[in-house]
Amino acid sequence: MTALQQLPRTLGRTASILIAVSLAATVGSFVLEATGAGNTPVFVATVVALAALASLIGHATDQLGRKFGPQTTGILQSALGNLPELFISIFALQAGLVGVVQSAL
Repeated sequence: MTALQQLPRTLGRTASILIAVSLAATVGSFVLEATGAGNTPVFVATVVALAALASLIGHATDQLGRKFGPQTTGILQSALGNLPELFISIFALQAGLVGVVQSAL
C-alpha cells in the first residue's frame, strides 16, 4: 500500500480534504501566475490555499487539545493562530508593500 493510500486512514477525512484543497489551490495559483491570468484569479486561488491551511492548523490544534487538554490547545492557538498573517506580512514586505503591514499591525 502506498503512502497516498494510507493518508486518509492516518489523517482522517477532514484533514485529507483540507490538504488536497490547499495543494490544488497552491498549484492553481502558480499556474495562474505563470500564464498571466491577472491578479484577481491568483489572489483568489492563494486565499483559498491559505484558508485551507489555516483550517488544517485549527483542526490539528483541536485534535491535540482532545488528547492533551485545554491548556495545550490555548498555547497552540496563541502560537499558531497568527501564522497566516505573519506569512502574508513577510510576502508583503518582500514586495515593498510596507503600508499593508503597517495597517495590519
